[in-house]
Amino acid sequence: MMDFELNSEETMIQKAIRDFVTKELPHDRVRELDGMGQFPAKFLTALSKLGFLGMTVPEAFDGEGENIVGACIVAEELAMRYPALAACYCNAVFGAGAVLAALGSGDQKSLYLPGIAKGELWMALALAEADDDPERIETRAEAEGTGFLISGEKKLVALGDVADVFLVLARTGKEDEPALFCVDGNAPGITRNRVETLGLHGESLVNVGLDRVRVENQAVLGGMDRKMTAAEQLEMVRNYQLLGIGAQALGIAQGAFGLALSHAKTRVQFDQTIGKFTAIQEKLTDLLCEIVAAKFLVYNAALAASAGRKFTREVAMAKIAAARIAVKAAMDGLQVFGGYGYSMEYDIQRYVRDAAGTLSAGISNDSLGLKIAGLMGL
Repeated sequence: MMDFELNSEETMIQKAIRDFVTKELPHDRVRELDGMGQFPAKFLTALSKLGFLGMTVPEAFDGEGENIVGACIVAEELAMRYPALAACYCNAVFGAGAVLAALGSGDQKSLYLPGIAKGELWMALALAEADDDPERIETRAEAEGTGFLISGEKKLVALGDVADVFLVLARTGKEDEPALFCVDGNAPGITRNRVETLGLHGESLVNVGLDRVRVENQAVLGGMDRKMTAAEQLEMVRNYQLLGIGAQALGIAQGAFGLALSHAKTRVQFDQTIGKFTAIQEKLTDLLCEIVAAKFLVYNAALAASAGRKFTREVAMAKIAAARIAVKAAMDGLQVFGGYGYSMEYDIQRYVRDAAGTLSAGISNDSLGLKIAGLMGL
């Protein structure tokens, strides 16, 4: 597999995470973990001890400093073997660490970032309410005294059952302007209902209800005197979320491709390996081309984010391309395995299940396509 050009530090990160995956996540262990469907706390703790959970957290808050490209490398490598763990990792590093480091107030950074870097605190993005329209927000925050009362329901919140803090998007009474709030996960009025999912077992999705949940003014992301508008904050939050999903989908695609390639080299039919058949060769060649193309899009978005540039278009294209090839690699891999692929005994079926969720994760590919069209002036 062709690698995006890495510098010496990034090469060290890649080697370290590959060593971790090889040692801690053999295929049979991942198969067992998928069947259990539990939050992979043990492995996330191990990743935190290696410094990987702090890769978007400044050193002043016990992190490793900003290394967005490095975090993408970790997510990609994890997803090749254990996509659910990669999804949990991305929620912590991109959905929490990067967001708070960029947008949090000084008090919020001090309160949350050290715990995020150590794997001791989990923050979940409670943004969406309607799958077909990410902009439709009915959750409301009513001003009361020195704070707000938040009421509404958020759908399919990743890590919603383990979250210590929710980042909640709600509309306020000020001209219906949206705002983002850091909400204590144990606050009175919060309910959590887990949703059973086809794949990514361990990255639990939860519908979160909020019934007049009280927060103080300082819970507003960035504080009441924040320098960015809530709309600008939300765009950045979603961009970081999509970058993590793109890196995760890229890893899923490579994991599925690797299984299919290995099977094509070893499965014998008619006195030759099936990789000698033209149809199989064409299928795998097409996958390789699309995976490499998606990889450049994902890391192009990561480099733009690292440089502090606006990367809305770049990350939208990256997420669309990576999710598409994740699903295609998994489904084509299933066909390469033939009847074996339909058996739960073989890992390729898990990549099919895990890849399916990337199309709608964060913001669906359909909605992102409309967003890109708008950026082109259409």
